[in-house]
Amino acid sequence: MTFAGPGAATALYDSCPKIKALCDTYQMTPHQARVCKALHEGTTIKVIALGQNDSIKTVSHHLREVYRKLQVCNRVGAELATRDIVCP
Repeated sequence: MTFAGPGAATALYDSCPKIKALCDTYQMTPHQARVCKALHEGTTIKVIALGQNDSIKTVSHHLREVYRKLQVCNRVGAELATRDIVCP
């Protein structure tokens, strides 16, 4: 899935209940929630960047914000903090 702008982020938010739940529960943007969900799928930062038509630096920034909002410091912590939402 590629993201062309704010309209695409809104479409993603509306189309995926897991993304919406992450956004609502942890005050994430749709892009941050998409990165968080991709973590659960074992996707690398490079692959996430390619799928979102973003740079690796942009995805890394989203990931740092996800960690901050979840109050964790790594991928495993983020997965554990959100497992009830992403993998019910």
